Amino acid sequence: MAAFGKRLDGPGGRRVASRQLAFTATGIMTLDRSQVGYLLDVSATGAKLDGGGGLSVGQDIWLKSGNVDVLAQVVWSSSNMCGVHFDTPLNEDEINQLTQVPQGTLFASLSPEEKLGAADWTNGLIR
Repeated sequence: MAAFGKRLDGPGGRRVASRQLAFTATGIMTLDRSQVGYLLDVSATGAKLDGGGGLSVGQDIWLKSGNVDVLAQVVWSSSNMCGVHFDTPLNEDEINQLTQVPQGTLFASLSPEEKLGAADWTNGLIR
């Protein structure tokens, strides 16, 4: 019998779904507020967010990024980051939409702050 809260989806409680790097602005909505964060990585079953540090473990949230809407629950939170588990797994098309990041030599040479600015501009958050 498994201990309460222990992950059952892989050896040692590790996730089975592979993560893909993402750098996409996303809306994070709760019952009492909304904020903007960034998906840092995503899989069919969950994601890591930058900008979600004010969220509590167990809190239900709604993520919106482009055409992708998904309900999720916060599974860990620290400083300005958190990890979430999706209520319904994402399909391949949704994952592809969330992981489309500008490519090329110029983008690769940008600092993390410059990449955040580029992501904001790409997603229409700044002009």
